Amino acid sequence: MTLYAKWEDRQPIDLSGYPEDTGTWNAGNHYPYRGLSYVNAQVLGGETHYTIIMNSNCTVWKGSVTLNNANAVVRIIGKTSERTISRNGCYTCFNVTAGTLIFGKNLKCKYTGGQDYPFADVNGAGATLVFDDGCTFDGDGCTLPASSGIINVNGSGAKFILDGGSFVNNTVSYRLVNVKNAASQFIVRDGNISGNTFNGVLFETFWGSDHDHIFVMEGGSISGNTFTTSLTNIKSSTSEILIQGGEITGNTANTDAAQAAPICVTNGRLEISGVEISGNSVTSTTGTGNVAGAILIVGWANNADSNFY
Repeated sequence: MTLYAKWEDRQPIDLSGYPEDTGTWNAGNHYPYRGLSYVNAQVLGGETHYTIIMNSNCTVWKGSVTLNNANAVVRIIGKTSERTISRNGCYTCFNVTAGTLIFGKNLKCKYTGGQDYPFADVNGAGATLVFDDGCTFDGDGCTLPASSGIINVNGSGAKFILDGGSFVNNTVSYRLVNVKNAASQFIVRDGNISGNTFNGVLFETFWGSDHDHIFVMEGGSISGNTFTTSLTNIKSSTSEILIQGGEITGNTANTDAAQAAPICVTNGRLEISGVEISGNSVTSTTGTGNVAGAILIVGWANNADSNFY
């Protein structure tokens, strides 16, 4: 077998006209803001790759940064060692309205305070946000806002992809990933979601939305989390959960909820074709709840719109 090497054409980002990095993101004085602003201004005839290398930590206090160039693929990485982006303010850190934004190696993201906004919002048609290998979202035990996910996915055809990254040590009061549009997706290809406390859920669809909110698990692991009712819960008749690989193991719940399981299905479509679901422990404190260590299907016989494969 003959193997041929292929190089991607990664364009440099000229930041020479900006002042020295201060380490605090306020009114656009930090490298991610400068780099994405540069990319947005380019006229690109086809897919073009860029890399932003952070050489210091930054705390996001005021102001958001947007990627809105449909032909741009922008990767943010830490230089040499781990660099941290901390959200501690009153706005969403990153908005992806067009193109692909990748958080890569040596990058740690945190949510340390501020008002009720997500860390990132993917709100353009076909826009994509990726947490790649080496990127960690570490809540450090911080409780996230009550009505926003860490990641909001809004645009038609928009995607959030966990592809080797990780979510650890977060306490979630709402949803880890909030998928809001009919044709949006949350895809887990690789990486892990572990050590989190879900007072909300990892992923949940909406009642009566008539939208295809889709969660796809192709690999990776969801393990060692504590939850109150479920990790994933589908409620709308046109929602889908496709579990095609990976593992859901070692998660625990000690709950007074009427129903609890790692995967709850009220209605919608659940398709499983290759995953390990084992070692999960769900206990009802009231003794009257419907609980399951793997999958709980609620009211199935009375719901003609539900499908289980």
